[in-house]
Amino acid sequence: MRKKNGDIGHSKILEAWTPPDGAGDPVGCIATSFTFNPPFFETECLARFLGLESDAEDDALQFLIEQEFRMAKLAGAVVLVDQQHCIGKRSLRWDLLPARLAGRLMHAKVSVLAWANIRRVIIASANLTEDGYRRNQEVFGVVDYYDGAESPRVLLTEVIEFLENLVDASVLDKDGSPAVSRSRSLLERLRQTPSSWGMSPEDSRKMGIRLSPVFSGLDNRSVLSQLSEIWPASTPPCEAWVVSPFFDESGGGALDGPTKALWAILRRRGDAEVAFCVGAEEIPGEERLLLQAPESLLRSQPPGRPSVRTSFHRVLDKDNRLLHTKGIWLEGERHVLYLIGSSNFTTAGLSLSSKGNVEANLAYVSDYEQHEKEARQMERCFPETEPINLTSAQWRETVAAEAESPTEASPLPEAFGRAVYDASIPPPLGRLILRFIGEPSRGWKVVSEEGEVVFSISGWEERGRPETVEIDWPLERPPSGLWVRWPEVGMCSWWPVEVLSPGTLLPPEYLRDLPLEVLIRVLTSSQPLHRILKDEIRPKRETEGRGTESSVIIDPHKKVDVSGFLLQRSRRVAEAIEALCARLAEPTSSEACLYWKINGPVGVKSLAAALQREAKSSEERAFLLTELALALARVKPQMAPGAVPAATVCQRLKDIIIEIRDSIPSGELAQVPHLSQYIQRAFSEIAL
Repeated sequence: MRKKNGDIGHSKILEAWTPPDGAGDPVGCIATSFTFNPPFFETECLARFLGLESDAEDDALQFLIEQEFRMAKLAGAVVLVDQQHCIGKRSLRWDLLPARLAGRLMHAKVSVLAWANIRRVIIASANLTEDGYRRNQEVFGVVDYYDGAESPRVLLTEVIEFLENLVDASVLDKDGSPAVSRSRSLLERLRQTPSSWGMSPEDSRKMGIRLSPVFSGLDNRSVLSQLSEIWPASTPPCEAWVVSPFFDESGGGALDGPTKALWAILRRRGDAEVAFCVGAEEIPGEERLLLQAPESLLRSQPPGRPSVRTSFHRVLDKDNRLLHTKGIWLEGERHVLYLIGSSNFTTAGLSLSSKGNVEANLAYVSDYEQHEKEARQMERCFPETEPINLTSAQWRETVAAEAESPTEASPLPEAFGRAVYDASIPPPLGRLILRFIGEPSRGWKVVSEEGEVVFSISGWEERGRPETVEIDWPLERPPSGLWVRWPEVGMCSWWPVEVLSPGTLLPPEYLRDLPLEVLIRVLTSSQPLHRILKDEIRPKRETEGRGTESSVIIDPHKKVDVSGFLLQRSRRVAEAIEALCARLAEPTSSEACLYWKINGPVGVKSLAAALQREAKSSEERAFLLTELALALARVKPQMAPGAVPAATVCQRLKDIIIEIRDSIPSGELAQVPHLSQYIQRAFSEIAL
């Protein structure tokens, strides 16, 4: 039976964030959520997407090192969240955009994950929280795109267009926002996915299961009207099964809107049925069930039609998870349609009013006559249910609010535009750039996460109420966001902070100014960077308190340290330079990634600085820096779709070569004429 299934159709949504075999390096990701947990997203979703080997709980140090290096290679990582749920500390290496939609909730849960060889679309009922991904009973659909994939290419295009429109509609202060610019750039790169990755509309119509995205809230189309358009037969469906944890409250004027709208898309003559699949719990001490649904769902059944019926079913789950699944199953004489996603069976969730939520859903359509196997597969994905005897049931009339993560914040007033952190000025100072749109209501203060007043209306008025304010940020740790408070009325709002450029963020202190020997080992090793660096920077606590006998070197070859010998040392530095240049030649996904390659902990400038610091003599310093400059001049950047142009990479390397040349004082080499002549000739041969 359709309502009985085993493990088929069941999976863990976190697994969808794990790159499949052959996916290649991560390129970027963009996701949306209603409620949100930044630490969970970073340590679970983003970590899986990046393919991190380390675990935040098992080894926090190795996790942070690996995350730092993997994030630097991304074209972008963006999460767009309803404005009241953007609160929390996070890394500024990924962007958090608040969806500031006047009078609407941003309720969609859609993610696009891009690896080098695959694009993945996830449309779900689950928020990016631990409850959504680990505790609740949810539903999600995954559509993959790669060379030769049997997935409709038009679906990927429509998802990208939805996200583009959502970014434009959500952000009040778009012009000049670096996070919006990065989001648009990432979406444009997704648009450039090769045409062979997916099927044409003509070919996809021949598939046993057809897919159609169903979005609402950004236009005037309701979810149910779109289902009528997608329904493949001229005869309307005769049966509808609704799964929803939330419904409109009883007693409202629009109480019966969703139910009446559903009956309107079913056939008007003959047998017809609507079945509501709801959460139910046993009432202690009684042989009755408390239904998570209002009794009013019965009242909208078409009058005067004895052949129609409304039934209720209890959604079962062997793990007793809280029901958060949303779905609508439509069935006709031969066709079947299953809609899954974020839409609750409410007026706002189905966009039956002018203030409908922004929702994202995915419709699966099949045909029992031509594609029975595929249609049966769809059946197995529907939640397992059992009928409810309504004579022994009690109704819960108020089940309308979806607030899985209550927040103390009020919506941020429109007068507060964007807050940007600029890390490009010399440390330890950073700079906050606050943008105002119009005039905020009086009495406000901008407060840091630690409770320190950063700015206030008095300071703003003293400066003449400018549109843009720049404030020094003396702390090394950049702010994830700021509290805007009105002490007199006890109101507060959260103002998320975006970073001007992720590449300019300081790496953790333990990754700065790495010794030359460490850089050489990192650059010349075949092991992942995080493994080597973890062993190099971790405090050697395990050796503390030991006697000298435990550290005696037994191997006679290890008794003599030859690493300082000039010839040996020069050869090892040359190997490190060669490995560094090989990485520079690889396609660079973004400007931030290029900045990291040049300025990061194991970048060009770090190696040059280490050579400056640790050379045994001025002659060795000059020689090794010249060798680095010559190697940089020989780099030939490779190209890939969406990569930073080769000319840009070459220009940045030329700038570094000039800096290296200018850092070698000519007077120091006067007593070594042969070396001085070599260096002069080397730089004269480089086209600068």
